[in-house]
Amino acid sequence: AYYSEKQKQHLYSISDEQLRPYFPENKAVNGLFEVVKRIYGITAKERTDVDVWHPEVRFFELYDENNELRGSFYLDLYAREHKRGGAWMDDCVGQMRKADGTLQKPVAYLTCNFNRPVNGKPALFTHDEVITLFHEFGHGLHHMLTRIETAGVSGISGVPWDAVELPSPGMANWCWAPEARAVISGRLDAGEPRARE
Repeated sequence: AYYSEKQKQHLYSISDEQLRPYFPENKAVNGLFEVVKRIYGITAKERTDVDVWHPEVRFFELYDENNELRGSFYLDLYAREHKRGGAWMDDCVGQMRKADGTLQKPVAYLTCNFNRPVNGKPALFTHDEVITLFHEFGHGLHHMLTRIETAGVSGISGVPWDAVELPSPGMANWCWAPEARAVISGRLDAGEPRARE
């Protein structure tokens, strides 16, 4: 990360920190959902009536074009005391057909350690953090969009670790596409996207 940041500064005369004002949380998160909707026809809908372990954690459900619930996830974006560092996706509940015939839908945890909002202003992400968000959401989509109904092999379960990493870089690569950058970025004070730069 250190050398890639140095190379970025050398080649483009810009640092990731200088890009932070262009990636306010609401643009990055809502833009991620818009990209997913355009690619997969999946809509994310927030629910506020679900118990969470911290007031900053959010809960979303994913619906397909037929308004079928495909899965849901907890979104825990901010660093805080006693929270493990890094970013990851984990399965909370795997999809499976139960003995009574009902289908248990998958639930995922998407966890990051980004800077939280300060002084009533939204959190600002670096481009690398947005890439991380997309990467982890790629894992989440792998888990939540499964059609497999056997718990041991649905979603990310039973998938070799090298194959688990296939969907996530694909999602992360969308952060470089001009069409995606137009919806994931916008300067906080002006709303202008960084789509072409």
